Amino acid sequence: MVGLLLLVVLLGPARVAHAAPKAPTHVELIAGKLAVDIYAHDIATQHGALPVWTFVSTGLASQHQAEVRITVKREPNEKVDAYPRDLLDLYRAIYRQAAKGSPLTAGQWLEVPPGLLGRADFQGVVFVPQVPFLEVPSSAGSLTGLIVTKNEAASTETFGLTRLMARLGQAEQFYPTTPWADRKRAELVGPDGNDGSLLAKVPSMRFDAGEVIGGADGRITLSLLPGARALFKQIFAAKPDGGFALLLPIADNADSCLVWEPGQHDAAAIVGPGSTGQRRAGNYVMLVAGKDAYVSLIEDGFGLVFPPAAWAKVRAALEQGTPLTLRDPSFTIEWLETDYTDPVTGAVEHAPGGFRTFVPKTPTPDTGPIIREQIVLLTDNAEFASRVTAEDLAAFLERVDAAIRAERAALPAKARAELVVDFNGDASTRKGLRLVIKPAISKAFAARVQKRLDALVPPAIHGGTIHVQAHYRLDGAAH
Repeated sequence: MVGLLLLVVLLGPARVAHAAPKAPTHVELIAGKLAVDIYAHDIATQHGALPVWTFVSTGLASQHQAEVRITVKREPNEKVDAYPRDLLDLYRAIYRQAAKGSPLTAGQWLEVPPGLLGRADFQGVVFVPQVPFLEVPSSAGSLTGLIVTKNEAASTETFGLTRLMARLGQAEQFYPTTPWADRKRAELVGPDGNDGSLLAKVPSMRFDAGEVIGGADGRITLSLLPGARALFKQIFAAKPDGGFALLLPIADNADSCLVWEPGQHDAAAIVGPGSTGQRRAGNYVMLVAGKDAYVSLIEDGFGLVFPPAAWAKVRAALEQGTPLTLRDPSFTIEWLETDYTDPVTGAVEHAPGGFRTFVPKTPTPDTGPIIREQIVLLTDNAEFASRVTAEDLAAFLERVDAAIRAERAALPAKARAELVVDFNGDASTRKGLRLVIKPAISKAFAARVQKRLDALVPPAIHGGTIHVQAHYRLDGAAH
């Protein structure tokens, strides 16, 4: 049985404005150890171009602290060089804390003295995965610091970081969250900002080793890292019948995220630019052993009840690290791969956060002699987003797809193989598409495809290179 509420969609804007990058202001904070670059730029929003400053650190990594980016809205009467100086002291504080052996990670928050950015209630900085901008250079693993009130920061401990991120995003209709500090905004989560929430009544825990997505077909998919297996063994030792809520981060391959606030009766979500909300991330998932199978969308998360036989399968899959798909309730457990062997070079790429499947907005045929199976991004997601727009990359990959399909008639009738197209370059790279077909089939087919690929022009890429691979399955018998 599936209980789903009406989804109210708040469209997200394009994430970046396409302007020429400007030279930043460079400030040395600790000589030879810590500096920040301050970029004055605009962000494209639903309400037009928004002038901001973005602070980008260099040197925190020497203390095993991820580099931190903080963005502040610039008011109309403020000059470019009038950036808030108190953020410089904040960066020094982050450095000192990391130097003492306590670096901050995504999901944590730092309490600061009252008065940050001139507001008495701005007493917290919440750290989230990097929200990139095309005009600002990006580095793998960086964090974005969200300046919030103490009430808002404290709410993440019981009600989840994703809930706060989604509510900030809802306020400005920006996905996955509003990354800039607005010194004039109202507090969104006060002392009673989660009154009546289910999460105040059930055991909950922050769980960074997984993420959950609700599909348009009602199927709930829980994606987990290998380390989650040991965590579930500990959880089930204390709660063998479930009844706990796992507070989860927003999935990288989600196109929207559920959002909730007190008094809300219908389901709502913020949606990424150009998306339709087909893959909705949740703030939490709650798994419970019960009598009848049931799936429900509750507030900004998913609740699932499993009858005895199904519950035994769920527990076994979570404790043993095995995949599982159930029909009733409609639920899938998948385990993310953290290693990927590059078919072109043979090198093993490692991603501690796991590799995910990204679903194209325009599906390609899943039958016929040429089938595109997956796209693999081998550049950090945030670096990708800061160097090329999703629209430009998608259009480029569609041109690659068309070039391969244009030679379908040249594919031998008995050919069965895997085809990989590899691009590792920038906007100036010409003839940069490498073709690998295993096992080797017709040289004529490969040569014709390569000739078409050589004629393609890369997308607009800024501030570095991108590395992407498109995987295809060839079956000449399917002509």
